[in-house]
Amino acid sequence: WFQDDKINPYEQEKSLVVAQFRDVYQWVEAMRARPHHATGHWNVRKNQKLEWKKFLTTPWTMPRTPNDKEYLQKQFDQGKTSSVMVECQAGFSYRDMNSCLPSPFDEEANKMYRRAG
Repeated sequence: WFQDDKINPYEQEKSLVVAQFRDVYQWVEAMRARPHHATGHWNVRKNQKLEWKKFLTTPWTMPRTPNDKEYLQKQFDQGKTSSVMVECQAGFSYRDMNSCLPSPFDEEANKMYRRAG
């Protein structure tokens, strides 16, 4: 398994990899219009996309969501002693996946994907 040496490759489910290619400019514009899973690439205050240069120069990272942090704390409260021991979506550990939860955002608090108007 290409992402974790601890997992037995013979116990993995079969998968299919599909390569899809898209015009770079069109892809960037589509991501700029709706930056999936990249809250730092959206102007939350104005509920609109970032300016072109700002979008391209912003690091493609994001802080942990409060729901993720709460999930980690619950796992520690249940006896886990390391974030490596906390299992997230798709079998990844907490340290390897951001976000750990499949639906990490509080829908009322985070409205970045709602269309303005």
